[in-house]
Amino acid sequence: MNNRNFTIKQSILSRIRNFILSCLLLTAAMPVLQAQTMTYPVQVYTQLIPPYTPFAPAYYSGFQEKLKVTLINSDMQQPLLSVYLRMRITSSIFSINTPDEVFTPPIQLQAGVPLQISRSDLAPYFQQNNMRISGGQAQFYRTRMFPDNFYRFNFEVYDV
Repeated sequence: MNNRNFTIKQSILSRIRNFILSCLLLTAAMPVLQAQTMTYPVQVYTQLIPPYTPFAPAYYSGFQEKLKVTLINSDMQQPLLSVYLRMRITSSIFSINTPDEVFTPPIQLQAGVPLQISRSDLAPYFQQNNMRISGGQAQFYRTRMFPDNFYRFNFEVYDV
């Protein structure tokens, strides 16, 4: 009977040791697991300034700024990063995007320094030959107005 108690205690101690080793291994692997998560070196912040307007030219020209796009290169390993943007404006009935074959002028980003894209820098994205439109192309080109709806303005950054 005494031998059986010794075997049970040994089995319990072995399980406890395996559990502790597993916890230590998992704790040691956590930084590696966290490092493998997808991070993007450039952060994009898009802001629409009220009052909102359906007139597309108001977002890239005029006296009042209606659309702000701010880029931040958060990769300190690359002190200077050359990127270009793709614009996408979507609603449930209408969309505008920058086609893949269109390359606007590259933008230089210094690490850690926010860069606000000006209205004049946004103008090329709204040029007729730089847009792919679906859901009312003829009306948009004629009036330069977005159809009534709720819209989402999105800018994506691509490495040159």
